[in-house]
Amino acid sequence: MTMSSNAFVPVDGIGALHVKDVIVEFDHPLIFVCEDGHGSLYLFHETADDGGQIKWQAVEISRQTCLDLLASRISLSHVFRDGQPKSFHLVRYQYGAPSAQVEVGQSLQCGDILECKETFASDFSPSPSH
Repeated sequence: MTMSSNAFVPVDGIGALHVKDVIVEFDHPLIFVCEDGHGSLYLFHETADDGGQIKWQAVEISRQTCLDLLASRISLSHVFRDGQPKSFHLVRYQYGAPSAQVEVGQSLQCGDILECKETFASDFSPSPSH
C-alpha cells in the first residue's frame, strides 16, 4: 500500500480517496479521514494488518462530524457507535492489489472500535493536523 502525496488506495464502490487528516499513525496511518472526489468524508480505523492483508472499518461522516472529531468535541467511538453515519464499510486490501475490496452495509459492533472507550483525537500525540 502506498500513500504518496496523500493518495490512498482506490476502494471498490467508493473510488479514489485522499487522506485529509491523520489522527493516529505508527509507520503508516491507523486512524484517519479520507475524502473522495465528490467531497464525501470517511473515517478509517485499521483493525488488522497481517503482513499480506490490511483491514479497516470505515464510516462515511459529515463535515461537521469531522470538525467535531478533530476538535475533540466527540469521541472516535461515538462516531462509529452512536453517531448517525451515512454508511459503514469493512475494507480489505491485499498488498499489491490495484484496489481494496469493500463490504458495504456491515454492522459494526461496539467492541470493534476502540473497545468502546471514549477516546478523543486529542488523546493522541501529537495533535492532528487540520
